[in-house]
Amino acid sequence: MEEALKPGKRKGMEKLQNEHMARYIFACQFVNKKDVLDLGCGYGYGADMMASTARRVLGVDRSRKVIEYSGKKYKKNNLAFRKDDCRKLGIDGKYDIITSFEVIEHIDRPEDFLREIRRLLKKDGLLIISTPNVQRPLADYEEKNPYHIKEYTQKDFKKLLDDHFRRVSVFSQTNHLASVIADKKAGSKLISDFHQKSNMSNMSNIVPEYLVAVCSSKPIKAESLMFIDNNDYITNLAKNWWEKDVLVNEQAARIREHEQHIRYKNSHINKIEKQNQDLKNYAIEKEKQLKRIFRSRGWKLLTRIHRIKKKLGLVK
Repeated sequence: MEEALKPGKRKGMEKLQNEHMARYIFACQFVNKKDVLDLGCGYGYGADMMASTARRVLGVDRSRKVIEYSGKKYKKNNLAFRKDDCRKLGIDGKYDIITSFEVIEHIDRPEDFLREIRRLLKKDGLLIISTPNVQRPLADYEEKNPYHIKEYTQKDFKKLLDDHFRRVSVFSQTNHLASVIADKKAGSKLISDFHQKSNMSNMSNIVPEYLVAVCSSKPIKAESLMFIDNNDYITNLAKNWWEKDVLVNEQAARIREHEQHIRYKNSHINKIEKQNQDLKNYAIEKEKQLKRIFRSRGWKLLTRIHRIKKKLGLVK
């Protein structure tokens, strides 16, 4: 089974698709008239996007299925696809730009993978690479991804890349109504401005879901990105909120009915408990009366008379 995302209108996949598209849009600012290698290209939509401005693009993936699909669907003179294993590439040549999105967490020996990238990258070339943030919100509650060998914190991700590149800039990617890729300062401003215009609460302190790094041997200049895809995602989100609101109201009405029923039952139980307590008190009082009778002189006298009568044979 593969993990590659196949683009298209799949219900429930809008957010994930937006996340993937945003990373390729972010990369497009670097690829104009460049030779580009896309490692882990999946179904080829990102390689095709970059080929619109790049000199040439080679998409590589180890899945024969996705490579065959990509080769048939995306046809440009400067675009090619190749089946190969990113862990040990069988290709040569030098590239200005190498992209690798959501791949390194699948690699058991990431240092070897990065050395392969350095081998294929030109001296002043650029690597644009992303991975899920292991400290993302709700990560502890998600089902563990069986395809991920290792997920990284921002600190560990940068340290790994620093060992292979002189310059490393790590950007945060957050995904809500819009997908934002930016450094902390720019990202906070972008999200704040967006949510103020949308009359929504400020979400600038959200922990990033993904880490996107730009690596090179020379100084890096990258523009932050806010990507808002089609309205379907926002419309579906609003629809889901409305449907959930209706469901919550229905559940609340049922809860009120149950609470009323419980109050009636509790009242009935309280009455029964009071009756039981009254009976207990009555029994306790009668027991006390019997004890007083047994301790009285009259009872002791009657007991003696009964014994005498029994000896005389007057009673059995």
